[in-house]
Amino acid sequence: MMNVLIIGTGKLGYEVYRRVAVMPECHVTLLDHHRHDHDVSLATQLIGDATSVEDLKRALVGIDVVFSTVGIT
Repeated sequence: MMNVLIIGTGKLGYEVYRRVAVMPECHVTLLDHHRHDHDVSLATQLIGDATSVEDLKRALVGIDVVFSTVGIT
């Protein structure tokens, strides 16, 4: 099982989630500063700040791959 962290669940982050979450060998964790209305039922959601070292440490436990979509625009 590959554990994937997606930081930022805006437009790009949600699109990455939609593509990765359906892969049977992946478990997705999302980190964002608030919950979104998107259907992210296949993921673990964490509320936190990507600029916080403590929040990132918490989110990175057991993670193999990170997609950061923070600050794209």
